Amino acid sequence: MKVARVAFGDDALAGGSLKLNGVRKQSVQGFLDQATPFYDNLVAGPAMKARMAKFGYPEARLVAEQKLVADLRQAVNVQLMESGAAQASTLTRDKALDALDAWASDFKAICKVALADDPQRMEQLGVLVLNQARRKAKTKVTA
Repeated sequence: MKVARVAFGDDALAGGSLKLNGVRKQSVQGFLDQATPFYDNLVAGPAMKARMAKFGYPEARLVAEQKLVADLRQAVNVQLMESGAAQASTLTRDKALDALDAWASDFKAICKVALADDPQRMEQLGVLVLNQARRKAKTKVTA
């Protein structure tokens, strides 16, 4: 685009159609918003192509760069779709984990009731149960 600013510096109409005026955007989307119409209008205009050829940009180079911009736009679109899909998957996973946590909490509570007389069974399930000796030791530590 810098070369085009030089090539079309005296042609306000071409400068406007190629969006040569103003500051170049730094974001990828901003670049695409400027580069897409730049290459589309440049490649579509025979007089503009001839003028750019004088500055070392033959039509083949312009078309190749136009394709690179189109490929970048496609890659950005794919990334956006994949990002959305990843966010949706994360939400689905989080809902499933919340449901599992609720179920496990209920299961643990029921096991405590069902196995109140058999604390060893609770420990086999991975739930630490304070037996008489552990209760006394815990009471002494916290007191």
